[in-house]
Amino acid sequence: MVELPCADWMQFKDEKCIQIIDKTVTQTFDSAHAICASKGHEATLLAIRSQEEQDFVQQYLLKRNKVVDNVWLGAKIDHEGLYKWEDNSNLSYSNWANGRPQNVSDHCVEFVSEEPMLGKWIDVSCKKKNLVLCQRMPTWTLPRLQEAMVIMRKQFNEAMMTMKKQLEEALDKMNSFKLKQDSVPTGFTYIQFSNQDDPMTTWPNTTWDDVTPDYGGVFFRAEGGSSDVFGAEQNQSMPSLTVKQKNVKSPGCDSCTEKIGDVCDKKWIHTGSDKTSNNDIALNFCVSKEEVRPQNQAIKIWKKTK
Repeated sequence: MVELPCADWMQFKDEKCIQIIDKTVTQTFDSAHAICASKGHEATLLAIRSQEEQDFVQQYLLKRNKVVDNVWLGAKIDHEGLYKWEDNSNLSYSNWANGRPQNVSDHCVEFVSEEPMLGKWIDVSCKKKNLVLCQRMPTWTLPRLQEAMVIMRKQFNEAMMTMKKQLEEALDKMNSFKLKQDSVPTGFTYIQFSNQDDPMTTWPNTTWDDVTPDYGGVFFRAEGGSSDVFGAEQNQSMPSLTVKQKNVKSPGCDSCTEKIGDVCDKKWIHTGSDKTSNNDIALNFCVSKEEVRPQNQAIKIWKKTK
């Protein structure tokens, strides 16, 4: 005859066996605890640790066993005012009724078996009497343990493969993010103004050479307008005055005009006496059209090397 893991108890998955001890006899919390302990197999009052188990217990109590009285759960308040299971673990899952728990000293937890709080948990005095619902570990035969070990090893291997895949995907995302952050190609040139960080601060995982001396003293301007073509070096420039004509008063010549240089095709500036007067000296200047180069600020130029 094959021995079942839970015998005449109800099995919940491969995790535990549960049993309502007597549907007609109620006990205080301490008495219920003692009754479960007397069943062997390290049995205790029931601890519900998931919604799946909550649904299973509710089905077992109310539909299978037609329980009408409330049932003890294996949780009570401790000296710090926290509710814990009998193994001193926290209530990671709970199904408290609205307004509960009230955190009153000497309170234990019961499973409600009637409307309007069907299936909810409430905290009550540990001296109250409720039905006793115990749990214990399943009893496994050697073949069943071997089968369980094979299943567990398969599940472990699958979990490890999944974890490895997730880790690889996470690393790929991290590397992709790092690549985006550091995606500055070798040979890239960085212009640093006085109020900006140097490129090693902006891209800490890259190496840069200061190539500013290669461009020392060069004035930079945006291409277009009166600038030269891209890559060409434009000489310095500023407007100049050139004497092109002068009027002088000399013996035997009431008004003589001496031309100096070529004819001005730009802008004339006349100085001295009126152009129609022969009594004074006058000079005519030709003004060139060269632009005035504005004051500029030194910049640093960096080239990414790796």
